[in-house]
Amino acid sequence: MKLKHVTIEGYRSIRQQMKLFVEPNVTVVLGPNDHGKTNLLNALQHLNIDRPFANDADLNWDSSDKAESLPLVIGHFTLSEKETQWLLDAENKAREELNRRIEERKKEREEVDTEDAEDAEDTEDTDETSTQLPVPAKPKPVTAGPLQSKSVKPNVSVPDTDEDEEDDEEDDLPTEPLPLLKAGEVPSEITLQRKGVKRDLTVMELERFQESVQKEFRKFLPRIEFINPITRLSDNVSADELGEGKNEFMRGIFYYAGLEPDESAALFEQTDRTQMKLTRASDRLNTTLRESWSQGKDLLFRLSHHSKETRIELQIEDPSVESTYVRASHRSSGFTHYFSLKTILHARQKDHPAESYILLFDEPGVFLHPSGQFDLLQVLETLSMESQTLYATHSLFMINKTFPTRHRLIMKTPEGTMLDSKPYIGRWHAVLSTLGLTLTGSILFANHVVLTEGDSDPIYIYAVIQKAVSAGKCHLDINSLAVMSTSESKNADVLLRLLHETKPEPHIAVITDGDKGGKERLRYVNAALKEYGIPEKQLPKDTAIEDHVPMIREIYVPAVATYVAKLMVLDGKTKPDEVQLEKDFLSHFDKKFEKGKVTQGVAEWAASAATDIGGVEGKPSKVGIAREYAIRLLELDNREFKLESRTKALIDWIHENASVPELHPAERKILDE
Repeated sequence: MKLKHVTIEGYRSIRQQMKLFVEPNVTVVLGPNDHGKTNLLNALQHLNIDRPFANDADLNWDSSDKAESLPLVIGHFTLSEKETQWLLDAENKAREELNRRIEERKKEREEVDTEDAEDAEDTEDTDETSTQLPVPAKPKPVTAGPLQSKSVKPNVSVPDTDEDEEDDEEDDLPTEPLPLLKAGEVPSEITLQRKGVKRDLTVMELERFQESVQKEFRKFLPRIEFINPITRLSDNVSADELGEGKNEFMRGIFYYAGLEPDESAALFEQTDRTQMKLTRASDRLNTTLRESWSQGKDLLFRLSHHSKETRIELQIEDPSVESTYVRASHRSSGFTHYFSLKTILHARQKDHPAESYILLFDEPGVFLHPSGQFDLLQVLETLSMESQTLYATHSLFMINKTFPTRHRLIMKTPEGTMLDSKPYIGRWHAVLSTLGLTLTGSILFANHVVLTEGDSDPIYIYAVIQKAVSAGKCHLDINSLAVMSTSESKNADVLLRLLHETKPEPHIAVITDGDKGGKERLRYVNAALKEYGIPEKQLPKDTAIEDHVPMIREIYVPAVATYVAKLMVLDGKTKPDEVQLEKDFLSHFDKKFEKGKVTQGVAEWAASAATDIGGVEGKPSKVGIAREYAIRLLELDNREFKLESRTKALIDWIHENASVPELHPAERKILDE
């Protein structure tokens, strides 16, 4: 079961109705502190059966007179094939049993009617002078009528009930058998709703199903777990600290070791017996972790008594460290976050079993160095392979540049907390201004840097790789990639030398246009390139980045038309018909490039078309066109995306020469440290 979107209203700082669209893997809520990110995550927890609203804490302060209908949290979920098939099979099985009882009841009625008829005949044959009164026919039971939206009571056999109770139960049966459902009659989505302070969670779209089926279906409802920021990993514990909700890391370790945390108080007293039990538990711990964690196979884990205190501690034997045991709390940030989150989630799953989980993280990695936050992105990516993951952050380094469509922007306004579900579409400035940050700082922490010539080049490169990744055409992870324009040749030379002095030194590559200016730039920085062994690429003769982007006719040309329409309005001209303007640009393009076959000069064409069609004076901004192109490209349906050979060759060169890593489970990357 996957969460599709959530509607929230009247909850804490969220006064007006807010709709959050949720990605199938990772969703990122961006926003500054105290703007409602935590409230949004907390609201989702009320989709758990055991999380009712609290009147004082959860009802919006300006909605105190609406406690019957607010707070409101509605979650829309899509069902898996397994779940829809279970519904079909379980409902039809329940209906078959119900129909069997209906048929039995019919036969009983027929037998009663036959007996009544025979009794009536016998009465007529008696002496007319007899004073014996006729026996009245047994009245027919009242039935509930055909099944519509109300559920039928499940078939529950209760021994030793009196006859009146059995008759009452049978009276609830429909008069006619129910038809069995077909595959298309089972819902593919369900809705969970909690409405009003004192209301229970309601499962909708299942009203026509038997009560027994509705009740059993609850086992498929996902468990929503809220994970607070991990600021410190405690790898030793006392008996009192092992309770549910306390030291969840060590609680998870106990579960991995085959120990019940709530029944382990006696283990903390060090005796020969408890030492033996911990030794056997350590063997179980190693076996369990190796089965579920292939990258930790070289590590040996050991539970032991603390020699001076009544505590149990976790020790790790690492083959790379000969003189001492190592502590999980002393490992790298990537290791610590992956191992601790994995173990904490295991504890949550043991304490709250469910078919699936939705994981919520509030400000994960907030105290980590930017490089540690890059590692944490990979941890969350790995967790999302099994569970939908949502995290809220105000850190620029927790923005996932590889998947821009995952991000949502939250802001506090006079009307309460509001959500902008699409900050990624060409409007990153809204995100950055809200977070109080700038993108230029990210190059200081990038492990892979591509220096380009024009200011529009980074926009195109990021957008194209992002789209190729989302469409499954390539598998690069660009979170540690910085693409930066150098504008002038002297800037390129200075940046090359500065980056070379950075420790650790990033992988650097240089791309220039295929014109005279590109040749001169390479000549200017040639000494630095040779000295540091930096790869460089000059694009084919007389071409620029614009000539290498995908779907030029389908995406780039309409982007030029959109940008020129804006320029026309700014110049005081009448707002053009954008549909017709796009057609005019496509016609102009087809005259320049036969059947849309582009070889070179797309940027030059855009400048001439802007003048010929839009009457724009001077060349239009390449950055402005690039922005419109990126918007259209990212909004394009992935099934329609085409990655031409020119574009693929450019991406492959960046991958190889800037050593940009491929997407892969974080487990491999982090635990190889």
